[in-house]
Amino acid sequence: MSDINPNNYSGIEMVLVGKAAHDPEYPGYDKEGTRGVKQVTFPVGFGYKDKSSGEWRDTGTLWVRYSAKEEYLSGVTKGAKVRLDGAKIDRVYAVNDKLYAEASYGTVTVLEDGTGDKAPF
Repeated sequence: MSDINPNNYSGIEMVLVGKAAHDPEYPGYDKEGTRGVKQVTFPVGFGYKDKSSGEWRDTGTLWVRYSAKEEYLSGVTKGAKVRLDGAKIDRVYAVNDKLYAEASYGTVTVLEDGTGDKAPF
């Protein structure tokens, strides 16, 4: 049994590997950081390869907003390649034709830092 969700709470658990869209920041409901929670967003692109032309067709992006205690996001910076293991999707919603998922829990591992000229944003 996983130690991430030992009580078998309902929901979707995921593994995400992606690049951070920005440095971790305090959420809008706690701009001063008194709760010790930060958020970082990861874009997950979707699409398919068109069989007739061979071109990639973009069908949209899911913006996964991950919340955790500050110490769990240590080393995460804009452009860093990060792996989230066992993160739980708490909520999915759309705003102005953008699709968002809010996630929490899980284990964060920084695979590559966001320095250098390979940062995607």
